[in-house]
Amino acid sequence: MKETISRLFRCLQTGISFTLPLLVAGGICRGALPWCEGSIYELLLNLADICTWLAPVIFSVYTSYSIGDRPALIPAFVVGTVSQMLSLGITGALVGALLSGTCVWVLRDIPFPREMRNIKTLLVIPIAATLLPAAVIKAVAEWLLPLNGLIHWFLDRPVPLLACIAGALIAGVISLDMGGEKGNYSSLLVNLCLLDGCIWPTAAKIAGCIVPGMILALYFFVRRRGHGAGRLLLQACCQITEGVLSCSAQRPRGLTKACVWGAGMAGCLVVWGDVQCPVPHGGLFLLPFMSHPANFLLAIVVGCLFGVLLLLYFERHGHTAQEELLPENITIEWENF
Repeated sequence: MKETISRLFRCLQTGISFTLPLLVAGGICRGALPWCEGSIYELLLNLADICTWLAPVIFSVYTSYSIGDRPALIPAFVVGTVSQMLSLGITGALVGALLSGTCVWVLRDIPFPREMRNIKTLLVIPIAATLLPAAVIKAVAEWLLPLNGLIHWFLDRPVPLLACIAGALIAGVISLDMGGEKGNYSSLLVNLCLLDGCIWPTAAKIAGCIVPGMILALYFFVRRRGHGAGRLLLQACCQITEGVLSCSAQRPRGLTKACVWGAGMAGCLVVWGDVQCPVPHGGLFLLPFMSHPANFLLAIVVGCLFGVLLLLYFERHGHTAQEELLPENITIEWENF
């Protein structure tokens, strides 16, 4: 069961990774609309609508690709387009991707005579992996449509208290392992929400990526070890959390707690301040595209100060060894990006 869930997560992560450039482009076009007028406004609006419409299709294509490899690309594109034409959103795109990829994966292992292998590759697999999932999507559309509507209703109308708690959890989990598996689960959930048109959790995710680096940079500045503070600050502004990894790996108790609580505080305040961002990545450079950017900056400042105070408290009570948080220990493997 655990292996199946892990395989499904990897497939979804592949689909989201290839869809992110489209989400970024569409989000920037939509976020720039208040600054434009006339023909430029119409152009950006059309581009944003095209990116929004195509994003579930591309997600379906590459999720299916991660299951059935290259033979699943075109069938998944057709099935994802059918799903979008039926207004099934992310629910239909996900079901179509799983059906197309699984169909290709099963058919690929069926033995064919050597003389018919070309027929299998060029005819049997494309037709079967396209028609069967499309027929299933068409048949279950009347059940998927209310489900997709229920998901939209739940995401678009959250209870304020529960939304603030969700924002704190999103940011806290992302800062828990600084880009590790737990953070990737949280980031994947937020990106799926954005793919379905729900943008309010995105700002909390961005805050969770920014705050840990700023906490450590501010801590170095307070302790008059500013050699690595500027580098950490720049990485935090660019939404890169990996700069904190070396320090948190050496002495995780105090630093990780401070980062989680500080990021959770920032995520809660971001949602409470009604900050919304249509772009999934970009750090502080996304401020012009956010609603209520002043509230976002205030949440970041409060979360950083809260995290630094916790870090100083933990250091004083023996949870964090001061000599192990030297900026010189920070190393980043850039090839992992």
